[in-house]
Amino acid sequence: MPKRLPSAPSAHARRNPQKKVQTARKRVGISSAAKASMLLKRAQNKVRLEAYDDDVDRFFAYRSSEITRMLAEHSVKEADVRKLLCNVSHFKHSRRPTLHNTILHDMALKAQEGGDAKAVPQLQEELTEAVEAGTLVVDEDLLTEEEKKRLLDQLIDFRSTQTRGARSTNKSAAMDGVQTVKRIGDELVDLFERTGIRGFAVLSRGNADDAALPVCVESDDILDFFMQTYDFSWGDMLRAFEMYCCTRDKGDKSSNDLSKMRKEIVTLMGQGLRKVSKDKAANMSYDDYDYKIRELKRVELLGWPADITMERPSKMGATSARKIRDYLRDSSIQWHRMTTPDHAALVKKHEGERQEHLARTGEPLRRRAERSDSGKKRGPNKGKGKEKSGERACTAQAQARSYWY
Repeated sequence: MPKRLPSAPSAHARRNPQKKVQTARKRVGISSAAKASMLLKRAQNKVRLEAYDDDVDRFFAYRSSEITRMLAEHSVKEADVRKLLCNVSHFKHSRRPTLHNTILHDMALKAQEGGDAKAVPQLQEELTEAVEAGTLVVDEDLLTEEEKKRLLDQLIDFRSTQTRGARSTNKSAAMDGVQTVKRIGDELVDLFERTGIRGFAVLSRGNADDAALPVCVESDDILDFFMQTYDFSWGDMLRAFEMYCCTRDKGDKSSNDLSKMRKEIVTLMGQGLRKVSKDKAANMSYDDYDYKIRELKRVELLGWPADITMERPSKMGATSARKIRDYLRDSSIQWHRMTTPDHAALVKKHEGERQEHLARTGEPLRRRAERSDSGKKRGPNKGKGKEKSGERACTAQAQARSYWY
């Protein structure tokens, strides 16, 4: 039988060559001896599970009798007793990697490198035999720190690739989307049945080359919300959302407008400064950044690129403004609280500068820049303020009205 040609990488994997790609699973054949062993184990497990179920039933019967006894002795409500005795959380957390799992994964990788893919039960059996024979050490105290770190990092990297790695083919990417959407829909329906919480989810492919199709999942027919509230169907919303997702990476023309980039820089810079300094009235000062921001507010800006001068956004060119805006968006440039030693060193430095300037000039150091026409005689502002008194009254009234409203 001719070998199948390897499938082409998925469109998502081709667009993101830096992402790790999940390797295709290798089918492991089952021998006749393994099948016979499985049948024998299945019969043994059936007997064991029946005995286990009997023990569980006996425990529940014993618990019911004890609850009945407590109700008779203490005169309390049965619901309160059961809530106290049976209050066990059903929410689970993911387990951290164990030494056993890291060694098992290392054995699986070595088997794959040798061209012999093995199932987990077979690997576990080989691991048990190796430990009993003394050829493999699984004691955490006997392994070196370097070896434990290597095994742990190897398993964590593998799990990360299996969770977030790009799918290898368009078909596998589409099937992943279908199954994930199904799980999300089931969770929404189950959540509504359990708690009455209604909701919907909208998902779409992120590129026109992808095979996945846009889809909506809901609970309790909540998608009627779009027609009843916004007077358009959820299908129209879905098509618009798909178009947005497929064209988003191409960029919005308005997002590259210089004036809008400068406004966004001012907004992001001010929001971060007010949040970190906890001062709702704080504003960025580029001309006196060291004194008004670092010394007085005790915060500083980290991550500013060295090839761009820290200046007002109104003075930035398009290239510099775009770079600063992108850095602020992805948090490469962030506001941070200054440490006490750093702030004390800055205050000491500024105090030294003030004393030096005072000793040299006999005048205190001025933080505010002087006017360009400082020292020159300025004449009256002729031609200004000649509007009529009625016009001034109307202007003042309009200003007051706009201020209050």
